Amino acid sequence: MDLEAIKHNYAQMENFELIKLANEIEKLKEEVIPILKKELLKRNETLIVEKIDAFLNQDKNKKEVNLEELVDIDEYVTQRLASGELMESIVDDLKSRGVDLVSRTLEKSLQQESYIDGLLENSSNRFTKEHLKRKYAMNDDEIRIIQQKVKLKSQNNITVGILLIIIGVAFLLLGGLSSVRHIIFLVTIILSGIFSLISGLEKRKSI
Repeated sequence: MDLEAIKHNYAQMENFELIKLANEIEKLKEEVIPILKKELLKRNETLIVEKIDAFLNQDKNKKEVNLEELVDIDEYVTQRLASGELMESIVDDLKSRGVDLVSRTLEKSLQQESYIDGLLENSSNRFTKEHLKRKYAMNDDEIRIIQQKVKLKSQNNITVGILLIIIGVAFLLLGGLSSVRHIIFLVTIILSGIFSLISGLEKRKSI
């Protein structure tokens, strides 16, 4: 990086251009920040320099956090977002310190999907908001996801069930009685449809 060229470039910029850079200080390389501060001081933009210093001090405090001792990184990220920091900056910072936030979020999402699928497979579960909060300590977002999945699975079961029943009965009426093997096969289809239909209706009632 040619720091002399950057210094010359900053010297040619208008005040508003330098202030714009200062407002996006998190995007700048650490080694060019002193050059920007020096140029701003030349132009008596002391308030802007003070804001840069405040940001650098805040950033230093963040880097002193021991991630190994941090129990809830999600809460840590939320606090940094609340302070006005950009998500891109947080992701880059954590990655430089050994925490791949993107991979961690994806892994957490997959674990949540697996957990939800396990709940849905258990036909004895109830999926009312009160039950999910009491039994599984879920938050509102998790409950919303669960209930949406239950509704979708319920509708799929009902649709498949009705189709199987219609197909089974139709083939029986159109000559499926020609052999015992055909009758057993069609009755099995109809029973599968009834089971799927009942399962869908039970899931709908469980919400």
